[in-house]
Amino acid sequence: MSIVLNILKKYYKEIIIGVLIIALGTMFYLYFKKVNTNLLVNSNEDILAVKEEETLITKIYVDIKGEVKKTGVYEVDSDSIVQDVILMAGGLTKSATTKNLNLSKLVSNEMVIIVANKKALETISKVEETICKCEDVDITECIENEEVSIVSPTEGETPTTETENIKVSINNGTKEELMTLSGIGESKANNIISYRTTNGNFESLEEIMNVTGIGESIFAQIKENITL
Repeated sequence: MSIVLNILKKYYKEIIIGVLIIALGTMFYLYFKKVNTNLLVNSNEDILAVKEEETLITKIYVDIKGEVKKTGVYEVDSDSIVQDVILMAGGLTKSATTKNLNLSKLVSNEMVIIVANKKALETISKVEETICKCEDVDITECIENEEVSIVSPTEGETPTTETENIKVSINNGTKEELMTLSGIGESKANNIISYRTTNGNFESLEEIMNVTGIGESIFAQIKENITL
């Protein structure tokens, strides 16, 4: 026992230092073990978050027509934009214009993208610039963007109602003439003009149902009032 006490007295400083070193080493070990555990947990959470985001991106189908090199239906990611679909379709032709398109718009399932012909779009724009003319007529209202033409019957003649039986040509009718049809507003009239410009003249009355926004119900309303 005395030998042990003598050793403790002689080396007590070294023993205390050794104990402190062991204690500090144990503390550092426990600390870094906890830090590594937290980093591993955070890393796993980040991986799960990325996987959840990936599952939110689904595949959808978009139909692109008009002035692109490869028209057709394309399968794209749900976070794609109009510009992405145009690139998938081989890009624009030399006659194309995107003035009427929002290239940054997100696409949706069964969406139809129509890339207009430059000259055709200019023609449509000119048609829209009609002026309301009411010469020598006392009238308080003129329909906006519509030309009014009033013809007085010559002496001895009575006014006729021939206009009631006149049908609108879906191949040659202007936007204003198309808008006189039941259920056809400005947007659908522009769609009709764009369709025949891109695809050529309608070959049958039923083909008008291929135009975006015109289904069987609207066709049933206008079929008696249209012609090729």
